[in-house]
Amino acid sequence: MPKIFISYRRSGAAGYAGRIHERLASVFGPSSVFMDVDDLKPGSEFPLAIDDAVASSDVLLVLIDNEWLDLKDKEGRRRLDDPADFVHREVTAALKRNLRVIPVLLNAARLPAQRDLPQSLRRLADYQALELSEERWDYDIERLISALGGNRNRRLKRAAAVAIAAAAVVVVLAFYATQPRIDLNGTWIATVPYEFSSPQKETFVFEHHGATLRGAASFLGAERLIVDGKADGDQISFLLKTSEQAGDEKLEAVHYYRGTVAGDEIAFVMQTEGGFSVHPPIRFNARRR
Repeated sequence: MPKIFISYRRSGAAGYAGRIHERLASVFGPSSVFMDVDDLKPGSEFPLAIDDAVASSDVLLVLIDNEWLDLKDKEGRRRLDDPADFVHREVTAALKRNLRVIPVLLNAARLPAQRDLPQSLRRLADYQALELSEERWDYDIERLISALGGNRNRRLKRAAAVAIAAAAVVVVLAFYATQPRIDLNGTWIATVPYEFSSPQKETFVFEHHGATLRGAASFLGAERLIVDGKADGDQISFLLKTSEQAGDEKLEAVHYYRGTVAGDEIAFVMQTEGGFSVHPPIRFNARRR
């Protein structure tokens, strides 16, 4: 199994990094995928631990969004030019060690040209990049997994799993026959405690077909279509997209919802990425109407 290090900016790509980490860990195993502070042991010295993690990796994924190149610090200096910046440090260490480096371009971001990169990072522009977008998420993530050799590993695992499944099918069927079916269809109501406004009453209308979740949900009272809706047992997930505007500038914000269903109640966690500011996760419960 390859050891995979995910390098990213928390300000713009944290949500993508978490989703990529989750998907890769399911294929290669949690111990094979490193994503900075989430994978450090308590008491670790952060810079040294990062250097050690890069050194022990086989592949570095560099998540590049539209702000990656030009993001500035409080003094107005470009962060990528600072040798102490963690992204600068991670990528430089990987290039010096001749690790395999894969730039991952998020939502139509472009690979920076050599002339726009600090001297120690200019080789990054020579590497073949992969695109990852919301519209083609499943297809693009499978391309990334394939590039990392995951499809071969999964074929071997699948062959073993078929043999195990054949022996266990009677037990599995008996178990699920006793489990209540999750019914998501219908309207659900929640009071959402947004940190940027007073609590808002929101409505969620779900159409549940197997592993697919469709429908609409309101955000600040305005109805939005559910995108990339999934249902797996008592776990559901989907996202909504909104626009934010400041003066003449307009940005898209993406709101990721994950929920655990228990009868006529869903416990949600909602994380917002993009837009003009960083928002902490919001927790709330929705009840069936």
